[in-house]
Amino acid sequence: MFAGAMYGLYSLNRSITEYNTVVRDNVANERAVSSVLVTFKLQVQEWKDILLRGKDPAKLEHGWAAFEQQERSVDDQTRALLTKLDDGKSRALVEQFAAAYSTMGVGYRKGFEAFKAAAFDPTAGDTAVAGVDREPARLLAQAAQAIAATSAAVSTKAAADARQASAISIVLMLVAFSAGLGGAVMFSRSITRPLNRALAVARTVALGNLTTEFHATGSDEIADLLAALKDMQTSLSSVVSNVRRNAEGVATASSEIAAGNLSLSARTEEQAASLEETAASMEELTSTVRQNAGNARHASALAGTASETAARGGDVMGRVVETMAGISESSSRVGEIIGVIESIAFRTTIRSQVLKAIRGNAQRDTALRQPPNKTPFAL
Repeated sequence: MFAGAMYGLYSLNRSITEYNTVVRDNVANERAVSSVLVTFKLQVQEWKDILLRGKDPAKLEHGWAAFEQQERSVDDQTRALLTKLDDGKSRALVEQFAAAYSTMGVGYRKGFEAFKAAAFDPTAGDTAVAGVDREPARLLAQAAQAIAATSAAVSTKAAADARQASAISIVLMLVAFSAGLGGAVMFSRSITRPLNRALAVARTVALGNLTTEFHATGSDEIADLLAALKDMQTSLSSVVSNVRRNAEGVATASSEIAAGNLSLSARTEEQAASLEETAASMEELTSTVRQNAGNARHASALAGTASETAARGGDVMGRVVETMAGISESSSRVGEIIGVIESIAFRTTIRSQVLKAIRGNAQRDTALRQPPNKTPFAL
């Protein structure tokens, strides 16, 4: 499009330059022809003045000098005009004018001699040169018309060239626009197709499908985008695989934890049952301890009785001493029983130990109860 516009501008500029040059030269040549024609008419007017005033020698001489001066001016202008005109009709007409003008000069000189010979009779002089100036004037007018026609032809040609240049420029711009539009469409498709492909891949990945196979070809930015999407798909596949494995591991661990919780619940229930049994055993042990405390108070009462009866005899006193020793031993055993109770609270086999302690206490209670029966008061 730019080239078409530049061609149009160049063609228009060339046409305008050619038009200006030719028209300028032709206008100058037309002016030169007009100047020659004016000088030629002035020369003819000088001849008429000679015929009218030639009887006066001074005016005759002045008029002939002016005639010859105009003649020289016409010759000079004609030669100058011929140097500017190119070969063609205009130049040929000017050359014919120069030849006819030279012949006219000879005729005017013959007429001047006839005018003087006829005693300065204007009719004789005018008759001698009758029609001698018509041919040069006709040729000069035709030369001016030919130059004007050349200018008109140049103008017409310049206008035609301008129209042709404009048409060619428009055609070139249309061709360039069509080519540019086609190139733009192809370029757009070369971009939009890979982009649509990348968009489809991205949508597929977004929907969770990481198994779509695609390959990035080329070295442009779209290929880099597809390669990046491929890397992203690979990374996401790896991440999803890792997450799946971790989820499976978490599920397995959760199953194991659930099984452990069930086992722990069962063991907790068993421990609760054991604790209930331990509590029952401790209640029985407490009852036994209370009974032992009553026995101890009873022993203390017996000791008082023994003290009262101590005076009764050494034999009875000995028995009392033995009884007190048994009471002391029974008290120390009560302390041991209390320690055993504290120990049983931190063990899981409390029941069996408590039962053993109860059986031991029962045996000791039996031992404590037997000595008073052997006292003198029981005899």
